[in-house]
Amino acid sequence: MIRTRTLLTAVLLVAAAAGCGWCDRGVRKGGATDVRRFLPKSAELAVVVPDLGVVGDRIQQLQRLKLASFVAQLQGFAGADAFADALVRQLGVDVRSREALRNAGLAPDRALGVAVLGEGA
Repeated sequence: MIRTRTLLTAVLLVAAAAGCGWCDRGVRKGGATDVRRFLPKSAELAVVVPDLGVVGDRIQQLQRLKLASFVAQLQGFAGADAFADALVRQLGVDVRSREALRNAGLAPDRALGVAVLGEGA
């Protein structure tokens, strides 16, 4: 249960960090619009990030906010840094580093889509 709650919190953090500024406007070819068609329609939750490298930048900004530390402590973490480190462990790649993304075979300047499927899927 704790792992599921942590994963859901992490997905919501990534979604908040990515923002919704693009929302089908100005999305370049090969961006978020193209990623959506590969995600299953039966997903309980889907997160589409138009520019993966920006997520890492935003997570670093969130780490520096006192409010993020307060919220992380409510979730049982020592602070925002500990929460971000747990997020990185869950994802398996340090999304805060463009070099780490490249080393993992991910293009930091491209879109990324993540789908969470239900238990029966």
